[in-house]
Amino acid sequence: MVFSYPLGTAQEIYARAKNATPDLDNLTFGTFDFGKPAALLAMAAELKFFEIVSKSTDTPIANDFSTAQFMFMIIAGRAHGPLSKSATGEWFQKTFLNLMWTPRQELSCQNFLNHMNRLTDDVIDKISEDMARRLIELGVKPTTIFWDPTNFSTCMDQWDTDGLVQPGKAKDMRYDKNIVGMGLATDENGIPVLHEVAPGNESDVTLFSRIIDRLTKRLTDMRLPIKDMVLVMDRGNNSPENLESILDRMHVIGGLKKNQFPDLLEIPRKEFSFLYRNEKDHIIKGYRTTREVEGRPMTVIVTFNKGTKKRQERTWAVNRRKINEGMKELEISYGRKEGKGRRMTLKGLTGAIHDLVKKQYRSVVQFEVDQDARRLTWEINQKKEKTMKRAFGKSIIFTDLSDWSMKRIVKTYHGKYVIEDDFKWLHQKILLSIAPIYHHSNSEERIKVHMFLCVIGMIFLRYMARRLKKLGASPRELWDELERLRVILVQDKKTEKLRFALEQMSIVQAKTFNMLDLGRYLPKA
Repeated sequence: MVFSYPLGTAQEIYARAKNATPDLDNLTFGTFDFGKPAALLAMAAELKFFEIVSKSTDTPIANDFSTAQFMFMIIAGRAHGPLSKSATGEWFQKTFLNLMWTPRQELSCQNFLNHMNRLTDDVIDKISEDMARRLIELGVKPTTIFWDPTNFSTCMDQWDTDGLVQPGKAKDMRYDKNIVGMGLATDENGIPVLHEVAPGNESDVTLFSRIIDRLTKRLTDMRLPIKDMVLVMDRGNNSPENLESILDRMHVIGGLKKNQFPDLLEIPRKEFSFLYRNEKDHIIKGYRTTREVEGRPMTVIVTFNKGTKKRQERTWAVNRRKINEGMKELEISYGRKEGKGRRMTLKGLTGAIHDLVKKQYRSVVQFEVDQDARRLTWEINQKKEKTMKRAFGKSIIFTDLSDWSMKRIVKTYHGKYVIEDDFKWLHQKILLSIAPIYHHSNSEERIKVHMFLCVIGMIFLRYMARRLKKLGASPRELWDELERLRVILVQDKKTEKLRFALEQMSIVQAKTFNMLDLGRYLPKA
């Protein structure tokens, strides 16, 4: 018997049972995670994930846990937290899925890995292509593609010269870890269209040069009008070859480095025009001109955001103090000629300065080292500091879309926050974290599978947010509400009858429950 009459939270039911009629004293109950795994299951069903994986891996869908179900559990487990494969099996026992599926295989780390081994590069491509086609069938038809690369720290201590895992600067600040890179292309809703796992030390411009053909093929296979599409990318992807490759296929809106056109940063603010207010209610202004970019005439726009200017001024003030204090300490440490311990080497000194002075401030901080006298001299160049501060709040954008209005160009470029949000979620363990990556040496193929499954999870989340757009809640708010939605198993100790119920739902939970038809997943006693 199944019913969905709200009994309140687990704590409320317990309080009532203690002070209620004798009949309620006979109740025992247990609670299970329901909201998040049920919502993911609904998205997997709508996107035909199980059918697609089953077809691509040539494995049947069955209640004894097929490859598709193992892969879904990895996705659902990662959506719950940064779980290892063993912890994913343990988490499964605490969810309502344990009441639906009866795995005959042990949910051990090795069994998860065995099924992951079936997702070769070719299989991953097939699954990605079929899911892309399914999204088109469901009305997801991108007109703008946002491209951005990032990297993730791993727990791998070894690496091959030509391997994926390499030493480098991790975006998640784990500088003690080796890293693996990834490029991600999303549509305007943040739904991933294509991803590429890359060596951690591969430059952005090199990664993009080899991804553009795959991206074009994927969009063509989705039967989209590529020539009318716009690719939005950041300045790290720019090169004459990359720009030529893009413009042969579609339009482009990109960012430029500030030192490419320093004269544009000197333009008085009174010559900037009001464009719009952004989501933070900051006024965005712009100045439009035409310049040659990578050998091609382009529309170039300088934007100004006063809110960004204030933030950058505060950040510089903090870093300026740290640089002053740190350089003074290094001056003393390097100048030490006597005393216990090893003296600082030139390599150690330059490395310490490199760590102290962030990349965007290095043109402002000048230093010289006299090795014979063991003397460090340094200064903050005031002229360059003034030039840098005049650029605060400003950014430079270019495009071939000369017939577009300045407002439309700028708003489209700044729409790349959707992919930046995706990276935050994949980095910060808020919704679905790629890191930490638990696979070790000789596991690069599994790292590819792991990152692929996290991207599939992001497709589920972003598509769900699109489906629930009418609720007016952010993906994070929806996720928080779903996390609190649990199912209760109630048993009468006298009759031994079992009943399932939901904890009391908020308005958002109730609407989400109805819109995604989560009632179909309430288990039967």
